[in-house]
Amino acid sequence: MLRRREALREVASKSDAAIERETAYKWAARAVACCQKYAQTGTSHWLRRVEDYRHEALEHAALVGDRGATVRALQDEMDREIKSISGCAAKAVESHSGGSGRRKRSR
Repeated sequence: MLRRREALREVASKSDAAIERETAYKWAARAVACCQKYAQTGTSHWLRRVEDYRHEALEHAALVGDRGATVRALQDEMDREIKSISGCAAKAVESHSGGSGRRKRSR
């Protein structure tokens, strides 16, 4: 559902950078929440969402335009939060670093 009035107030009262920063932190919180869901359920669906939401968070953080300061701060905060969640940290870090957690088949 589009909340046009709310959006109009937001764009009229906030800078683009503030909107991007808030959006980045919302996506980051979603990534951490999905990590928690993964730790609780073990369902890989949640782990995929961790990475998708993390990516969205970092994209919006990059649009703040502060030479990467928000990207670095947000990345550090997400890493800290994810590492604090038992059962998700190793998988999320592995996923973030490009590892799939699967062994490659030998030919």
